[in-house]
Amino acid sequence: MLRKKFDSVTVPRNITIHDLCLSCMINLSLTNGSGFYLSEEPESISDGRRLILKHKESLEFLDDQIPKDKLQIKKLLGISDMHQVIVNPRNHPKYEFYFEALSKSKYLKAGSVFLYQVFPTDLLNWHRIFIKEIKDNEMESVSKIIDFFKDSSFLNKKDSKTGHTALHVAAKCGHLVS
Repeated sequence: MLRKKFDSVTVPRNITIHDLCLSCMINLSLTNGSGFYLSEEPESISDGRRLILKHKESLEFLDDQIPKDKLQIKKLLGISDMHQVIVNPRNHPKYEFYFEALSKSKYLKAGSVFLYQVFPTDLLNWHRIFIKEIKDNEMESVSKIIDFFKDSSFLNKKDSKTGHTALHVAAKCGHLVS
């Protein structure tokens, strides 16, 4: 449903991830403070470290936080689990490998690529925003969210706190347009 979940920036100079995020106004809150760097060198990964693969031709991302993608990544790498494994990107030339940076203090070299998440993995945050915009009578934002998602399962989803759908919230707040 979401067309562009990740975005990247080419690192302009040798800089820490923290300083890069400040200078480029990158918000890492969607990934719990995580960012990813492109590497062609072998790296160690474990269950606690995220791995993002990007197909070089289709530009499609595989995120190991999504169960179906995790299975695809395991199959591609030829491993049964990701408890502690060395991954060599050179063995998989069709993909770019983005490894989670374990610290915002990590230095990135000029010209390297930093990847960060633009949209949350699940739609829960988007639905909370949607409900809030309805309550605040921000109809332009509501209209744009509806146009963007166009999915009845998202639009008819019930608010986790009240159990009301977006339409119910709009009616309750007196924001129905006739």
